[in-house]
Amino acid sequence: MQSEIYLDQSRQTKQSFYNIGAIFKTRAPIEHDALQHAVDLLVARIETLRMRLTLDGNGECVQSFEHGSSIKVEFHDLSDVDEAKKRAYQAINDFHREPFDLINTQLIVVQNYRFLESENWIVFKSHHILADGYAISTLFHLLGHAYREVVSGSKNKVLEKITDFSSEIERHKSYIDSNKFDKSWQFWSQKFEHLPQLLFDNYHSKSPVSYNHQAQVSDSAVKRLRALAQHTRTSLQHIGLAALSLYFAKAFQRDDMLFSVPVHRRKNNHQKNMLGTMASDVPCRLTFDNDSNLEKYLIQISAELRGNYRHTDFPLAHLLRETNLLSDERQVLTDVVFNYELRDHSFTFEGRSVTTQYLFSGAEQAALHVRIIDFGDVQPLSIDISAQQGLMTAKELELFADRLNHI
Repeated sequence: MQSEIYLDQSRQTKQSFYNIGAIFKTRAPIEHDALQHAVDLLVARIETLRMRLTLDGNGECVQSFEHGSSIKVEFHDLSDVDEAKKRAYQAINDFHREPFDLINTQLIVVQNYRFLESENWIVFKSHHILADGYAISTLFHLLGHAYREVVSGSKNKVLEKITDFSSEIERHKSYIDSNKFDKSWQFWSQKFEHLPQLLFDNYHSKSPVSYNHQAQVSDSAVKRLRALAQHTRTSLQHIGLAALSLYFAKAFQRDDMLFSVPVHRRKNNHQKNMLGTMASDVPCRLTFDNDSNLEKYLIQISAELRGNYRHTDFPLAHLLRETNLLSDERQVLTDVVFNYELRDHSFTFEGRSVTTQYLFSGAEQAALHVRIIDFGDVQPLSIDISAQQGLMTAKELELFADRLNHI
C-alpha cells in the first residue's frame, strides 16, 4: 500500500489528495510545554512517527525510522484575536491543502490552537503514507494518555500496548509469498474478467481539485436507519451503499455498478493499537434488479462485501499492472468511492469531552467520493461528499447531496 501511494504521489507532486487530518476540539486547559513533552513521548515510543523517506544512490525510495527525531508542536494563541475561530478555520484549511514534500521531511504535523475560556483545538495533518484516518484517531487517543502521564508523573499502561508498524510490514511480505496471495489473485481475476462501465463513463478527469459538501442526518432519521439495519441484520454501511447505488440505478439507468469501498483492515487489538497505513480500497460490484425488494438488496450487498473482505490484503494495483483491465480509454477501476467510517470513540482529554472534525484536502482522485462518518451517540451522523470540479458545480453537488439524503 505504501509503495503504491509513493509512486502515485511522485507522479502528481502538486496534489494534496493524500493529506489526512482532523481537528480535535476540547475545553480542557492545555499547557503547551506539557503537550510538547507528551508528543515527544509518543515520538520516542512509536516508530511510525519517526518515518522518513530518502532516495538511495540509484534514485530508489528507502523508508527508515530515525532515532532522536522530534515533532515540534506549532502553537497558535488566538485568545485575544477577533473572529478567532473563523481565522483558525481558514488557516487550518489552507495549510491542510498544501501538499507534502515526501523526501527527507517530516510526514506529520501537530498544531495547538488556543481560544478564550480554555478552549483548545489540537490539529493533526499527516500524509497517507504514514497514517490513515483510523490511525489519526488512535494518535489523538494516545496523545491524551501521554499528556496524562506527563502531568501526573506516573506511567500510563495504555501507552505500553502500542505496537510497531514494522511487524505489519513483515507480515505483508510473508503474505506476498503465501498461498493466500495466489488464491486472492484468482479471486479478483475471475471477478473482474469483464468490467461494468464507469458510472461517469463520459467524464474524463482533468484535475483532482474538488468541491466538498457536508451535512448532518437528523437524529430521527438515524434511529429509523439503525432500526432497519437491525431488522435486516445489516449495517449503516450497507444502507448507505444501497442508497448510493439506487441513485445511480434510477438516475443513470444502471444495473451493473462498481464502487470502491475503503476498509481499515484492522482485525485484532494488535493491529488496532498500531499507527500506520493499513487501509485499502475494496471493489464492490452490485447488480440491481427492479424486482428485488430492499431487504434482499441489503443482504446482497452484505454478502458481496463479506466475500471481498477475505481478500483485502491483496494489492489490486499489482493485478491491474499485470493485466489488461485498464487502458488509455479506461485509466481507473472505479470512479465512485463510498466510505463508511465508524468513529464512535468517546474521546476525552483531561476528563473533558472532545468533538472531532475531519479535514478536506481540497482534491479527490475519484470523480465522486461519498463518506458517511458514524460517531455513534457521541456526535450526529455526518455525510461528507466531494466531487471533482469538472464533474459538477458546487450547486449541483449540493443538489446531489439532498437527493442522496432523501433516498
